[in-house]
Amino acid sequence: MNDKNPAQVQFAPRFPQKPSTPLVLIHDGGGTTFSYFTLGNLHRSVWAIHNPNFFTAAQWEGGMDAMARHYIDLIHDAGLSGPVLLGGK
Repeated sequence: MNDKNPAQVQFAPRFPQKPSTPLVLIHDGGGTTFSYFTLGNLHRSVWAIHNPNFFTAAQWEGGMDAMARHYIDLIHDAGLSGPVLLGGK
């Protein structure tokens, strides 16, 4: 698993006609993001957030709300600002 969180999966086209909104994909139920690295070209910046507690299996104090707040912080810390598309599986 990549140490960077979020990891950049795809880069935006170098000279786009119109800049595309970045896509941030949240890990699958197992906590991993491997499948996102196998996606075809989406012609935009694509980022993937894995579960930072994957290796420790630690529970999130504060549940889903705390997890969501942490993931928002990761997105901001990666330098993504403005609109983003959120997705996952």
